Amino acid sequence: MNSPSRISSYRCVLVLCLLASAVPAGAKDPCASPDRILTSGPYTIRVREAAPKNGAGMVRVSRNGRVLVTLRERFIEEAKILPLLGPDSADLVVKTFSGGLHWSYVIYIVQLGPRLRPLLTFDARNYGTIDFRDLDHDGRQELIAWDDTFAYYDYSFAASPALPFVFRYEHGRYRDVTARFRWLVKENQEKAKRKLLKAKREYLAARRRAGKQEMSDKAYWDLESRDSLIHSAVVWVYGDGLLLGRSKQTERWLRANLPRQDWCWFRSRRRDIRRTLLARDRKLSYRLRKPPRYTPY
Repeated sequence: MNSPSRISSYRCVLVLCLLASAVPAGAKDPCASPDRILTSGPYTIRVREAAPKNGAGMVRVSRNGRVLVTLRERFIEEAKILPLLGPDSADLVVKTFSGGLHWSYVIYIVQLGPRLRPLLTFDARNYGTIDFRDLDHDGRQELIAWDDTFAYYDYSFAASPALPFVFRYEHGRYRDVTARFRWLVKENQEKAKRKLLKAKREYLAARRRAGKQEMSDKAYWDLESRDSLIHSAVVWVYGDGLLLGRSKQTERWLRANLPRQDWCWFRSRRRDIRRTLLARDRKLSYRLRKPPRYTPY
């Protein structure tokens, strides 16, 4: 997600570029982004971080002078070579960003071996935070990312939950193995439960305050916003429960802790939440281009 500081920096650079738009012909463009060169064996990777003026972000991979692939996007946020599959491995990780308040990060992992081999293309959309860690201590790095499948589901983006995504290298590519790392999903679910209980307490307190007086617009929207936080936490808790294979236990916890109207809201959407979560693998691809866009609900 975009931080306020990042958005402000984009705006500042854009203003500087507009002021410099009258640069005389032949003069150096102050908005031009200098190319950065990465090398690994016979591979040369040219990285051009975008200038807001022309949006010419680019990562070009060549082998012995022959261009193999070019990735283009408005901003190239990261491009680095990491030993993901062991100390002798060279793997290119690229994170692109389309710009704007939301949308869209895409993560590319490419093995720079005897041949160029895509290991994963992940359409992270709003959530561009990623981390590489050897979770199972086998000498290979797992990718930990976050899933925005339920962004805007029945609430604002600010209230949207983040479900974990864990990818492990298996059979020549990075595959979704989130369910194997139960401790990580469980931690995420416990966090979601705390958020739900806090949102419920605040909702009930706001309802008591509103009940003592004629309902004003401010009081109405206060209740609505707090109720949307409950709905977001419900989706978060249940989504993690599905990843854990504990849907029935999670439903019992929700029934015991939700106000009646929110339990009814969950029951009306339970099947859709399950269907939507099962479709999240559509964000994955093993080609060096974005997975096709889809609307999960």
